[in-house]
Amino acid sequence: MTAETGVAFTAAVLVFAAIPGPAILACIAQALGSGFRSALALAAGIVLGDILFFLVAIYGLAVFAALLQGLFVVVRIAGGGYLLWMGWRLWTGTSTPPRGESTAPASRHAFRAGLLLTLGNPKVILFYLGFLPAFMDLSEVKGVDVAAAVVLLAGVLMAVNASYVWMAAKARNWVESPAATRRLRRGAGAILAVAGLFAMFEG
Repeated sequence: MTAETGVAFTAAVLVFAAIPGPAILACIAQALGSGFRSALALAAGIVLGDILFFLVAIYGLAVFAALLQGLFVVVRIAGGGYLLWMGWRLWTGTSTPPRGESTAPASRHAFRAGLLLTLGNPKVILFYLGFLPAFMDLSEVKGVDVAAAVVLLAGVLMAVNASYVWMAAKARNWVESPAATRRLRRGAGAILAVAGLFAMFEG
């Protein structure tokens, strides 16, 4: 991958990543409901799932993935259900001070939810299969090019997701009253639930 191709690849990924979708909504809702750390863990899980599908697309395993469509359905339902559960926890949980951060176990839950959210959507593979030929010859893939593309992809996706998370976490910190905190948590829980339903029935 040349420097020019790398710049073009980065710009294209940035444009696509910045368009809000279920993953971005889930990150925002998690930041509003549980704080920056937990939402960042969710974003990291989403990015890891994207990287795995990216590698699957590069190495021509889309046919193999199609054979496992049933498995993707199970993963998609599990990921959506996980988001529904997290939304329910936010809706029914007690109103903690808005500046409080989530615990490490909560962050691990968020990371798994983000990973499942991406892995449950095999359409990502098809997107990369259509996207990648413009930037690399998939018939002659070199390890160094794959490594460079993965680093660029992970960096851009994480930067975009973290930006949304940071803005949402800052908005969360402006809320002071218990009543406002409760409304914020319920709103965030509702958004997570909607993202979960979308993930479950999108396919």
